[in-house]
Amino acid sequence: MVDMLKRTNHAGDREVKRQKGGSPDQNGAESQKKKFTHEDYTVAWVCPLEIELTAALQMLDEEHEPLPQPPTDHNIYHLGSIASYKVVIAGLWQAGNNPATAVVTQMRIRFPNLRFALLVGIGGGVPTITDNGMLRLGHVVVSKPVGPFSGAIQYNHGKARDGVFERTGALAPPPTVLLLAAQALAVQLARSDEDLIMKNVQRIDTSKPQLRRFKFPGVENDKLFPADYKHLCPGLSCEESGCDMAQCIKREIGELDQLIVVHRGTVASGELVLRDSALRDQLAKEYGVLCFEREAAGAMADFHCLVIRGISHYCDSHNNDQWHGFAAAAAAAYARQLFFHMPIDEVKLQTIIPGTDPGFKMLVQRSHDHERQQMASWLCSTDYASQQSANLRERQDGTGQWIFEADEFRQWEREKGVLFCPGIPGAGKTILTSIVVDYLRKKHGPNNVVGLAYIFCNFQQQQNQKLDIILANILGQLVRGLYHIPEQIQAFYDTYQRNGMQPELGDVLEMLGVVLGLYSHVYMMIDALDECSVSDETRNHLISHILDLQQHFNISFMATARFIPAIILQFENFPSVEIRASDADVKRYVESNLPSIVRRKTEIQNLVISEIIKKAGGMFSLARLYLNSLKGKCSITAIKKALNKFKTGSEVYEHAYEKAMKQIQQQIGDRAELAKRALAWLTFAERTLTLMELQHALAVVIGESSFDEENLPDMEEIISSCSGLITYNEENHIMRLVHYTTREYLEKTWTSWFPNAHCAIGEVCVTYLCYDDFEAGRCEAESWLYHARKQPLNHSLIGKLLMSDGKFDAWVQALKEETTLLHLVVGLGLEGEAETLLKIGHQVNATDRLLHTPLKIAVEKGHERLEKLLLRYGVRPAPDIFTAASIGDESSVKYFLGLGVDVNLKDKYGWTSLFHAVQEGHEGVVRLLVDAGASTDHKNASYGLTPLCLAAKNGHQAVVRLLLNEGAKPDLPDESGNTPLMHASVEGHSEVVCLLLKAGAQKDWISKNTTLVCVGRNVGEGTPLEVAVENNKKAVIRNRLAHSADPNLYVRRSPSS
Repeated sequence: MVDMLKRTNHAGDREVKRQKGGSPDQNGAESQKKKFTHEDYTVAWVCPLEIELTAALQMLDEEHEPLPQPPTDHNIYHLGSIASYKVVIAGLWQAGNNPATAVVTQMRIRFPNLRFALLVGIGGGVPTITDNGMLRLGHVVVSKPVGPFSGAIQYNHGKARDGVFERTGALAPPPTVLLLAAQALAVQLARSDEDLIMKNVQRIDTSKPQLRRFKFPGVENDKLFPADYKHLCPGLSCEESGCDMAQCIKREIGELDQLIVVHRGTVASGELVLRDSALRDQLAKEYGVLCFEREAAGAMADFHCLVIRGISHYCDSHNNDQWHGFAAAAAAAYARQLFFHMPIDEVKLQTIIPGTDPGFKMLVQRSHDHERQQMASWLCSTDYASQQSANLRERQDGTGQWIFEADEFRQWEREKGVLFCPGIPGAGKTILTSIVVDYLRKKHGPNNVVGLAYIFCNFQQQQNQKLDIILANILGQLVRGLYHIPEQIQAFYDTYQRNGMQPELGDVLEMLGVVLGLYSHVYMMIDALDECSVSDETRNHLISHILDLQQHFNISFMATARFIPAIILQFENFPSVEIRASDADVKRYVESNLPSIVRRKTEIQNLVISEIIKKAGGMFSLARLYLNSLKGKCSITAIKKALNKFKTGSEVYEHAYEKAMKQIQQQIGDRAELAKRALAWLTFAERTLTLMELQHALAVVIGESSFDEENLPDMEEIISSCSGLITYNEENHIMRLVHYTTREYLEKTWTSWFPNAHCAIGEVCVTYLCYDDFEAGRCEAESWLYHARKQPLNHSLIGKLLMSDGKFDAWVQALKEETTLLHLVVGLGLEGEAETLLKIGHQVNATDRLLHTPLKIAVEKGHERLEKLLLRYGVRPAPDIFTAASIGDESSVKYFLGLGVDVNLKDKYGWTSLFHAVQEGHEGVVRLLVDAGASTDHKNASYGLTPLCLAAKNGHQAVVRLLLNEGAKPDLPDESGNTPLMHASVEGHSEVVCLLLKAGAQKDWISKNTTLVCVGRNVGEGTPLEVAVENNKKAVIRNRLAHSADPNLYVRRSPSS
């Protein structure tokens, strides 16, 4: 300690000289920056936030030239020196433990002689009393071992939010050299007549506009409210939100309150910002915590660190940014002062010699692992691993082993190929897929030579199961299994992820080719292909792409599905094994799940087991339903009666589900209503729901202005009341219906069980949005609109939301749409509310984000009474005639024409209403417009097409006939010289070709241009017959020759064609 104090005195002398000299910026001119090597830097300084980084850079004595770094290291390093120490300062791309881990790991790899780090920034303080007095805003907290704690503890924020402090990691204490330096600095501060830390803060010139945020806000702005007094309006200051300042706790202002006081003790590190004062006080009392922050656990996982935090808030709901700047400056100022109390020789002695640290190679590998996991997580937007774990928990031990004995499976496992595994509903296809995944994973282990990827398709997650998303997930799973990341994959990741872009399908396929080439064998499994989207061809394209990849790589592809003819046809040339629950597997399952009364009565066990096996017919899900129906039976007679009611055949599911629903209805108390509401939510919610989301939905009381936490239903009550029809995934906390047949049944019969489901769900969403402390997201914002279109909601409840400016604005912000109240009211068909808005002056011609007017929406929705209402209030109908024509709304088109809208009015693309009607083939609207005087030979601004060209190109035979009958010229070309006959020939519309030829179209018209503009293809010049030959349009060729087209007419091609 004596040696330490001697060195400290010398350090103090150095600081006096340094303070007199000032920083380069303060002296008005910056000397030329020096350049050193990576090995010269010994101290790391990590700043989570930009404001903290700005303060840190102001503390340097001098800044150094940057050093080169590889493209895989995305950190930005600021190099410089304080006293005699060379310092590396780095920020984080976002706050939190994981980014801190990544940055510190990269720093240690890039600068191998770093001995320790200072984690410097702002944090939330506990308003407690320490040896240095009351902890207040603007003070500094420094980590220090106290009692059983090392100075920093890690806790689970999710558990803390539930009132339970769960420590999740033991963090290493700061190195001795930093603890001694902090102690020496504390002694100096106690003996000094001036505030040395404030003197460092003054290095930041707050007279500059860009640095004013670092000013001391003043003790009068240090407001502390009682733990039970909540902030009124999130996002606003206390003054703006109207918080009662009389509630502030009165604290005496002493002499120390004008100084930056340093408190040393325990810092708690979690994943999120703590904003609960009651929880803050509870945790502080139990563990002696002085400060809460977010990065220490990540930075200290593998590196010695000292945590230095300027206090910017009190971890309560009144948190705001007012103290952020000064708190960041105070922390940085303390860190600077600490350098003048570090013994230089001791730091040098502790310097790591590159390559001699036994953990260095492990650290490098851990960095690669972290990068690989980040990349895989970005690609895998859906976490199928948690579903895999949940599936295995549902598996009955010993079941599913029959698949491994099948010759088809053994061949599939040995060599590349396809194995199709169809099965009836409830046969256990998904569980068997998980059994195969588990088998392959255990057999091959963490093998970088054999790859494994699997997808569980789900009808409720089709938004997350588009083609590009599924293939990206497969890519991510394969990337996770690699030992090293190829440069192409790294460049792909950098291009898209760093720019916040979703990868394009073509690039995903290209990267799959790169990764697949690194494995000797890859197993791909797609479960439940029948639940994969067919509307956008995702299923067909997914199968096609995997089979294409299989032509080039050693892939064993396995797929399961119900017996859907279209799917069976796609796999008809490949080996197949039907998935069907064997009697032995069903027996194992039933034996393990028998009701207690059956287990106690051995004489009836065999009867129950044999009856369920017989009636289940190879369906696990039926066996589960039958077992559930026996629960609650209190006698052998009741058991036998239930067995006699078990059915078989095509209606077995309906019977089982109907029986389960009747059981639910017979429950006493509120359980029946609780179950039906839960089932309604899980059936009709537009996406999967977590347990907490479902609990909140069930707890909402329609019309209330605030949420009652005590009304949350218990998880066990929800599950047990639903008689086995719902299940809970502990991995991802998802609540779902037990099987997709459950959803199919409830969607078909919902009017019998919960006839007002959409109305009830919509009104819950609206009530939630109307809460005083509304913080809902896009889900609630969109959901009520969806359900309101299914069933009418309570108008007064909707009015409460829509007619309150504050609520409406908050809702629209969550919806993330640019729209007006009138647009929404018209879209919902609320005539009375629309008239009210128009009377108080809402703009009748306003446009939304898509430039749609309220009238256009009324036309699209078919709200004729609202159309007339809007027109009465002076709407300009001209643009909306295009919409009416496009959707084939004859009555609206006629109505607009009657108002005097010019029939030949053009939109911004030069299209008249006739073009819009012709494009979609609406013959009735076309006739209406032509009768009203629409020009049949007008050319639009898009390639100079005529209505006849457009109709011929799209193959609208009836419209072509109508236009020709009305005098449209059959040979009037577009601006490229292509006639309607040319367009019809290119597209192969033989019937249209016939019509045009009969109308006198020239048989051998030659296109003068080198390019025929048609669906983006470069056709080149030529006759209609040549074009048809080029495009292999046999029917067109026959028609042309039948009408005496000259087959010998030859058109000389230009070199570019």
